[in-house]
Amino acid sequence: MEEVQAEKTAIRAISRLDMMETHLCKIEDEWSTFRGLLESLPVMLVVDKGDWVAVSRSFSDLLGWSSDDVQKNGRNWYVHPEDRGVTDAEVERALRDGDVGTIVNRYRKKIGGYQKLKWEWGPPWGTGLLWAVAHDLGAA
Repeated sequence: MEEVQAEKTAIRAISRLDMMETHLCKIEDEWSTFRGLLESLPVMLVVDKGDWVAVSRSFSDLLGWSSDDVQKNGRNWYVHPEDRGVTDAEVERALRDGDVGTIVNRYRKKIGGYQKLKWEWGPPWGTGLLWAVAHDLGAA
C-alpha cells in the first residue's frame, strides 16, 4: 500500500512539474512577444509600481536613453523638475485606480535639453504593469 501511495505522490509531483514547465514556457513566449512589440511600437515605456521596467527602441532613439539607463537612474531623474509632482500623482493614480489617462510632460534628453511628450495609458489589466505610449510634441 505504501509503495502505491508513494508512486501516486510521485506521479502527481511529476504532473505538477510538467504543468509548471508549460506555464514557464508560456511566460517566456509572452515576454519574447512583448520584447518584439517594444522594438516596433512608438515611444513607449512600461511601469511597475512606479519604476520603469522597459522602454521601446523609439524611446531610446528619441531621447537617447537605453532600457538599462532608465532602470539605473529612476524615472524622476528624466522628468523635468517642474513636471515631477503632477507626473508622480498621475502614475500613482493610474496604478492604484487602474484608470486610463493622459499627461503632457517634459523628458530629459541624453544630449541635453528636454522633449515634450504627451503620454497615454490604459489600465494595468490586473498585471500591475502600466503600459504608456507617448506622442512626440517637439523640443521643450
